[in-house]
Amino acid sequence: MNAVKINTTYNYQTPFYFPQKAEISFKGSNNKIKDEFSSSQNSIMQQECKIEDVKNLVLKIVGLNHPLLKKHLIGTSIYAKAFAKEMGLSRKQIEEIEIAALFHDVSKIGHSDKFFQGEASLLDLRKNKQHHKTSSNIAKTITPLKGKIANLIKHHHDEFKKDGENIPLGSRILHICDKFDSMTTKKYPNSVVKTPQEAVLYLRKNKKDKWDSEIVEKFCVFISKNDFALYKQVKNNSYNT
Repeated sequence: MNAVKINTTYNYQTPFYFPQKAEISFKGSNNKIKDEFSSSQNSIMQQECKIEDVKNLVLKIVGLNHPLLKKHLIGTSIYAKAFAKEMGLSRKQIEEIEIAALFHDVSKIGHSDKFFQGEASLLDLRKNKQHHKTSSNIAKTITPLKGKIANLIKHHHDEFKKDGENIPLGSRILHICDKFDSMTTKKYPNSVVKTPQEAVLYLRKNKKDKWDSEIVEKFCVFISKNDFALYKQVKNNSYNT
């Protein structure tokens, strides 16, 4: 199995963090993959790096060993972008929410293989409880992400009944989109997948526990449009990333 480790001056408890003075070591990877990563990394380490460069590198790293996780990140970002548009947010807010969604689980690349096989160790479970904070810390090391986007990631699992309006709107949107995609996507090999109708019923039934009830209802109406058209596009890969 290919293994990727990025070593930097930052000391996070995960093998995935960059970009300052980063060196990527590969095991069992071919030269083409090495060249792709080297090119992307060089772009990121430039002072004026673009979000697109960071996005491409992250998707390559995650997809190398965890294609189901990559699919979840992309699916969540598509739902979040479309729903943010539906909510009438500004172009800048929509972009921030879309990118935060794409990065929200990125620290899970540091979990063991057994975690993705449904046999999580105690260490993996502890890491998973803090994954939103670790992913946010990773984002803080990347110039285009270190402000609002990192903050959206940090708060995307905050419970509305506890923190209410103090949770950024983008984080509240991300939390709901994350949950919907998690329920309707085979996120791990042993995942139990719900239909979109079942997922909507679950969100409505439990909306007072974790989420902003008003936003949950708006999302449920939005995702149900045209017989779950957006959901079908995502599952059929008939969308633009």
